[in-house]
Amino acid sequence: TELIDIKPISIQTLADIFRSKASGLSSASAKNYRIALDSLRNYMAVQYPLAKEIELGHIQDWCASMLIRSITVKTLLSLIHISEPTR
Repeated sequence: TELIDIKPISIQTLADIFRSKASGLSSASAKNYRIALDSLRNYMAVQYPLAKEIELGHIQDWCASMLIRSITVKTLLSLIHISEPTR
């Protein structure tokens, strides 16, 4: 197994990536990207108001907070555009 080095990126860069990716998706998927970006921005503003960059730990915390708020795993995966594992 190869480890991937995940580097922090600026919040604006992440927003640009989300917008770029959403532009090539169906309207439903693009809507999910916008919802995810808004949710992440709001989470970062409250939990990490001084952060200039988003790190892997921030994403993990955000996902955990959504699960704690009773968002289903399926919804979470659709918001971050990850396929649910097959069983």
